[in-house]
Amino acid sequence: MITSNYDTAREVTILCPCCNGRFTHARNTMSNNGRVAWEIYECRDPNCKALILVEYPWSGSSRIIDGRIVYPYSIAPTLEGVPEKVMFNYDQAVRSFSASANNAATVMARASIEAITQDKQAQGSNLKEKLKWLENERIISPMLWEWADTIRMWGNDTVHELDPIDDDTAKYIIEFTWELIEHIYVRPSLFDNIRREPT
Repeated sequence: MITSNYDTAREVTILCPCCNGRFTHARNTMSNNGRVAWEIYECRDPNCKALILVEYPWSGSSRIIDGRIVYPYSIAPTLEGVPEKVMFNYDQAVRSFSASANNAATVMARASIEAITQDKQAQGSNLKEKLKWLENERIISPMLWEWADTIRMWGNDTVHELDPIDDDTAKYIIEFTWELIEHIYVRPSLFDNIRREPT
């Protein structure tokens, strides 16, 4: 989330999606169409200099809130130990969300969960059973099972009911999908760096 004040909207601090560096410089004045407003920022890292387009809901007053980066899309990090298929589906979810295709983002988040069960060779005739198998085998905790199963249900509902997914819901689905990937793959790999044998 990016929050800025229209009267002094020259300085904000957000994370550059291209290099993960901080940038705070506005390249141009804000423009709006009465519903949303846009501003272009430049990454301050001299080796990056990426231009980033930020979109804000337009309130009709001097205050605009809840901005988000719409270009370039937030690139999914490539991390050692995360299976390629898992990262591919997660990357597709992020790309879809960046394009405001929230239903597509939700479906691809579910696909990321499916890819995790495939990588872990989970047993079961459907995704729900496979997730329960992961919990029973203690590959995921009860909390992670609830997160994954909730994403599964959102994905199913999106395909079958075709109701539009709002921005906040899609955002949380993307974020919790990444949390699952991080807990299952990234954190165990990092923990190996400090693991000690019981004494």
